[in-house]
Amino acid sequence: MIRYIYAVILILSALFLSGCHKETTQKQGYFEGRFTYISSQASGVLQSLSVDRGQMVKQGQLLFQLQGQPDSFDVDNAKAAYLSADANLLDLLKGQRPEVVQKDWFALETAKAQYMYAAQTLERQKVLAQTDNGTVAQLNQAQQDYKVAKNSLKQAEQQIVIDNLQARIDQIESAKQLAEAAKAKWQQEQWLLSQKTAYAPADAFVYDTFYYSGEVVPANNPVMALLTPQNTYALFYVNTNDLAALKLGELVTLTCEGCHEAQAKISYIAERPEYTPPVIYSASTQDRLLYRVEANPVEPTATQFHPGQGVTVTFKIIDKA
Repeated sequence: MIRYIYAVILILSALFLSGCHKETTQKQGYFEGRFTYISSQASGVLQSLSVDRGQMVKQGQLLFQLQGQPDSFDVDNAKAAYLSADANLLDLLKGQRPEVVQKDWFALETAKAQYMYAAQTLERQKVLAQTDNGTVAQLNQAQQDYKVAKNSLKQAEQQIVIDNLQARIDQIESAKQLAEAAKAKWQQEQWLLSQKTAYAPADAFVYDTFYYSGEVVPANNPVMALLTPQNTYALFYVNTNDLAALKLGELVTLTCEGCHEAQAKISYIAERPEYTPPVIYSASTQDRLLYRVEANPVEPTATQFHPGQGVTVTFKIIDKA
């Protein structure tokens, strides 16, 4: 019984394999590219265009530069405002100026000397008053001078303490916020100025340029279009019957006039068909429904394939006899 089942399976397999086999088919398409448009977020006069159309550029290579004025003036003004705000903050943090502190120390030494002299005079008047060699008026004057000298000394000592203090916390916080705002403004102006110089984001082919030196370039308007090898792909269309043979990631063969045969990997298959008019959809016309397919070369080079260039795409399909 088991041998009979195996024999049936073998017969059915042989019939199936003889009834369908894989063969290749070819579709005509063309190369297309996804361009990188290089622009500036600041407007200005195009001072220099450092590359030409059709040129290969390396990552980080200078592409173009706009005139720096008046943005360079704004950078200088913002820098000066930041340095002024920062200096004001440092001044509030370090207390009184050295010249003022030195003057107050001199006043303190003078107050100490006057206090010591007043204290000695008071003691002498007390002794004279006990021996009847002094008067009550002299004793009262000595006591008054002592009180004045003592208060002056206390005031001078407090002034020294004040000289070593920083500004009030709210003043320091306000100055700190102003300094941070001025620094942010300076950084913003520096960034705006840097936008007037453009560098290549990757190794690429200069596909086209749109401005010449001396022309005014509005903000965010592309100055040139770059094409990286990775952004070149083959575009072709297949009908409903061939659609089942294609899967994402599957390899196809690309051939074109004047270029070497290359392998490409399918990167996109449209979910919806495109109609070849005039079409009235029916079972008999479904082969006229076309699906867009894109395939990226496995080893792309910038000079091998060009947008608009015709290409023949070869892939395998299953033919059922």
